[in-house]
Amino acid sequence: MRIAIRHWPLAAASAVLLGLAGCTGFGDASKSGAPATPPPLFDRIGGKPVLTAVVDDFPQIVAGDARINRRFVVGDMARFKAAMVEQLCAATGGPCHPAASALHDSHAGMGISDAEFNATVQDLRRAMTRHDVPIELQVEFSAAMEPLRDQVVSPMRPTQSVVTQVIAQKKGGKAVAAATSSAHKHSVVASKAASVKKAPVAKKAATTSKATPRKASTTKDN
Repeated sequence: MRIAIRHWPLAAASAVLLGLAGCTGFGDASKSGAPATPPPLFDRIGGKPVLTAVVDDFPQIVAGDARINRRFVVGDMARFKAAMVEQLCAATGGPCHPAASALHDSHAGMGISDAEFNATVQDLRRAMTRHDVPIELQVEFSAAMEPLRDQVVSPMRPTQSVVTQVIAQKKGGKAVAAATSSAHKHSVVASKAASVKKAPVAKKAATTSKATPRKASTTKDN
């Protein structure tokens, strides 16, 4: 009985210390040193309110961007903005679930280039700057957009000029565009050949047009 009483304070103290260690997490070896999982980019940006504000500012920014403003002439702006918020929400890890093929279907046949896709992301980041989204989160946002590139950019990367593409679309394809380009080359060659042939004739005409000096009159006055 005396031994139990003598050691009771030590046992009680040990139990208290173990309890404190459990509360503070020091006693859990599996948790010590484990990196905490950061929240999704969607939450760190500011969630749907910030994405909605960014998309609201986007049309104004893109209107002054000659690289892509012709791509964003839309009829139903409210519907466009709502769809864009849903896509950005899903891309940044938010609780949104747009149709899997929606982005691809809405951009099919538009012939959008990689440069135009990059310009769109840049303009979205300009809108984020207006709403104080930190630059490091904007960089993460750019990376989050990359999986969407193949759904937006045309599989046939444009290699011709915009003028040639328009001619090809209006007159029936690449063959007409190639013929137009060939005809243009022939016309340039022909015009150069014509200018070369005309040059000697002009020179000859210039030499024959010189006036022959007239002899002084020898008629005597009456």
